[in-house]
Amino acid sequence: MQLQATRLDELVRDVAQSLHAEVESRGLDLQLRVAEAAQQPVLTDPKRLGEALRHLLLHALRNTVAGKVRLGVQAQSEGERIAVRLEISGSPSEQADPLRICSLAELADEAARQMARNSPVGLIIARRLIEMLQGELVTASPLERGVTLSVHLQLDPV
Repeated sequence: MQLQATRLDELVRDVAQSLHAEVESRGLDLQLRVAEAAQQPVLTDPKRLGEALRHLLLHALRNTVAGKVRLGVQAQSEGERIAVRLEISGSPSEQADPLRICSLAELADEAARQMARNSPVGLIIARRLIEMLQGELVTASPLERGVTLSVHLQLDPV
């Protein structure tokens, strides 16, 4: 792992910019909400975190029929560390299988079987990257409202 001083606001904007063509081709609106506290540098591996966010955003974009996908970043001090929450949400696709989207634990446990059936491999990759960063990927979605993926990290300030 390559820990570096990283501004989460810049990382999130870079990831969103890298997916601009995907957003445009799907006729969606990608909204970023970055809290002011997320502008201070933290110690993390920007390559791994950026790749995880990219996979999560792609998943949300590919499973959203119309409207918007939101990416929010919150940060707050908890003792000597910074608690970071990145939340990605979108409306469900008519073709998407909501159970497949929301049962992330099953996806990880049965990765080989799922991959053979054209599963969202990006979620599995994102989960592994986030775990490498000592973080947690949580799904909390009422099925009728789409998918909400949250990344929870505890990072050191620089």
